[in-house]
Amino acid sequence: MVYDSLLKGRCYFALEYFHKARGFQYRINQGNEEFYMGDSFKFSGGAQMFVFCPVKSYIRIIRNGSELVQKISNHLSMPVQEAGVYRVEVYLKSAGKVRPWIFSNPIFVN
Repeated sequence: MVYDSLLKGRCYFALEYFHKARGFQYRINQGNEEFYMGDSFKFSGGAQMFVFCPVKSYIRIIRNGSELVQKISNHLSMPVQEAGVYRVEVYLKSAGKVRPWIFSNPIFVN
């Protein structure tokens, strides 16, 4: 099961020194379908992105290599307005500094 998930890209990298990443979720819904890291789908409008983090953190949405949105929260939801390669970076403030924490694999919106 783990090997299959890695092959499909359904994984993220987390630096858990300051906080566990358990509970992190990233998906895009379009219609009645849900798409997760490693998935690819045809954009037909009405898609919504969701990110959930275990604690309040600095969430960045990256589209085609450039920052699209940033928010300090434990969750983020936003409409997907165009095709692209979307991924999530999450940073955690700990010991007075902003630390890299979670880096997702992308969802490919064609």
